[in-house]
Amino acid sequence: VPALEKPMGNGSVSPTPDKQPRKDSSPLPAGKSESRTPPLAPNREQRGGGSALASGAKSANGGKAASGEKPVRHSRQRRNFKLKRLSVTTLSEEVTASLAAHAAKKPSRLSLFDYLFVEVLGAQAHGPEPEAGRVQENMANFLAVPWRLEQLLVFGFFICFDTFLYIITYLPLRCVTAVILLVLQPLYPYRVRRLEEAHRALADSPKGPTTPVPAPPQGFHRAHMYDLMRLALVFIGVRSLYFFQLGRVYHFIRGQAMIKLYVLIAMVEISDKLMSSFGQDAMDALYWQARKQPRSWRMLKSFLVACISTVLHSSLYFVHVATLNVAINSVDAALLTLLISSNFAEIKSFVFKKFDKKNVFQLGCHDIVERFKLWLFMTLIAILSWCNGTLQVTLFLRLICVVFSCEMLADWVKHAFIAKFNHIDASAFGEYAVVIANDITTCRRNDMPKVIHDHTYAISKRLGFAQLPLACLLVRILLMAFPHIRRAVSARNEAWLAAIFLLFYVCLFLLKVLTGMLLMATSKAVTTAEKKLMEALSPRRRSMSDAERQEEIDSYKSVDRFTPYKGRVV
Repeated sequence: VPALEKPMGNGSVSPTPDKQPRKDSSPLPAGKSESRTPPLAPNREQRGGGSALASGAKSANGGKAASGEKPVRHSRQRRNFKLKRLSVTTLSEEVTASLAAHAAKKPSRLSLFDYLFVEVLGAQAHGPEPEAGRVQENMANFLAVPWRLEQLLVFGFFICFDTFLYIITYLPLRCVTAVILLVLQPLYPYRVRRLEEAHRALADSPKGPTTPVPAPPQGFHRAHMYDLMRLALVFIGVRSLYFFQLGRVYHFIRGQAMIKLYVLIAMVEISDKLMSSFGQDAMDALYWQARKQPRSWRMLKSFLVACISTVLHSSLYFVHVATLNVAINSVDAALLTLLISSNFAEIKSFVFKKFDKKNVFQLGCHDIVERFKLWLFMTLIAILSWCNGTLQVTLFLRLICVVFSCEMLADWVKHAFIAKFNHIDASAFGEYAVVIANDITTCRRNDMPKVIHDHTYAISKRLGFAQLPLACLLVRILLMAFPHIRRAVSARNEAWLAAIFLLFYVCLFLLKVLTGMLLMATSKAVTTAEKKLMEALSPRRRSMSDAERQEEIDSYKSVDRFTPYKGRVV
């Protein structure tokens, strides 16, 4: 140690120079040099001597610190070096021992007979075994999804059918009533004054009002103006479709290459979703302007925006029908193959993504509307084929079965694997049906406040169903088929033809009434019976109280078809 004072025999202290090496008293053997490696494990005496040296060094360093020199601490560094050297030595010994033990083991030899026995007959399973109850529950849930999905889709299909029939049957009657009330509007103050006089006469009579007081007469309301604007949108949409000739559009699509047809189908599907969302917003803006500011210039602006949206969406549906007509009438059915492959492309785009239960609800609403539109388009194509004389009933029914079978299979596979990968119970589809049923029953209650919207608004917004463009398309196709229908029925005069159309309208009206009544009864049955079905399918819901179950169902009320949820719209 530098600056260490070495005691002498006579009690005096002789200083040791700083750079003078320490020499041992015993000489080294010949041929060996001095080892500078410190001992690995010093004994107690050495530890004591080290402490004495440390105390002497401390006194010496204290003297040097007093004289202005910097002390040097080598004892702590030497101690750390000894500990590191000891740990490395111990680790090397353990590694050497483990390698020797591994080398001492004899490897087990596998004979050819043992190898064949394991490969053919199998060996004992290693690793954790899956839980039997969980496996059975997952498989039962996977197989229950298609059935529950079809129940929801069939229920939603008839809801779309009822909503579509409303535009064809009820809306013209409401418009006729609105026109009558608008004509009688100048007589409205006179009728109200006469009714008030009758009320005063009944109140002043000594016997009192023995008969119930009649309600005041209904005048022209803003709801009637909204109905007239919707009927005007249908009329403008039908007139705009006269600029398209079905023959030219048909042959233009038929003459395109295969890749162009595939791109056309994708463009039609994407544009349909965008126009449905924009059209819903346009109709909402028109509704609010009709309710709040009916005499403002913004009313005209909202009507023009809704008119443009209806015209563009009706034209898009017209192109879609022409495309399907080409697919049905093609000889090699190449375009029909593309239509079927689009379903499996839809599976690819949805299955391997993360879904919440509310996103699955939006996807179910999309499938409901798509199923109804496909049925309506096929019906219109059958009418067009009958008018052209090219309808082969057997072949057409066969193609319809193929298209609907592929559509159903694609929906089953898509929803089953979405439920599997995202751990969604099959009972969730029952919750979706309850939400839709509540929309139907709530909008038909008599104690609801009076609004301009009819009972189809809530369900149309929930499903994202575009009523007016589809009504424009249906009227345009029926007007195209009118000359052929006239020749088919052999009508002698216009009165006979008008009687036939009036009978057809009455049949549609009765069908609308019957469908609405059945939907009301079915909705009430769904809300009461779905609770038992959900408890039977989902073990988790058996432990839930009625309040928790109702709270979970109420969480879907804020979810619409085109409302973003968690930053995405399905």
